[in-house]
Amino acid sequence: MDFPTPTTKTPIRAFLGLAGYYAHYVKKFSLISAPLTNVLKGKVKKETVNWAEECNRAFTELKNRLTEMPVLYAPDYNREFIVQTDASDLGIGIVLSQRDDKGEEHPVLYLSKKFTDAQRKYGTTEKDYLRNKETKVLSGRSTFYN
Repeated sequence: MDFPTPTTKTPIRAFLGLAGYYAHYVKKFSLISAPLTNVLKGKVKKETVNWAEECNRAFTELKNRLTEMPVLYAPDYNREFIVQTDASDLGIGIVLSQRDDKGEEHPVLYLSKKFTDAQRKYGTTEKDYLRNKETKVLSGRSTFYN
């Protein structure tokens, strides 16, 4: 992917807007992009950002993942869905998958959400609550049911 390394907030927003369109195809998208979204804090839009090594890693990782062939399978609404969740200090990740005829599990959707500054201060119980809340939101989506 030929996208130059951004030096100000405007091109970072543009890159995240493009990449965000494909977020459901990238496992842990919000967690990978967190260093980039963190440098966008502040009111001055054109200001030069402090492009740390973690920003470079996130930028490169997202570009690599966006150029890989998607590994998501089409959902089969006649099969049971499997929901796997994970909470870390940075956010939560959810994988919705299904088993094929051979019993092999394949992802059909990735969701991730970065914690706010306040949520990052939560204890394990509160983070688990947020993880469960997002899972319930996912299970309530009508697109996953006939």
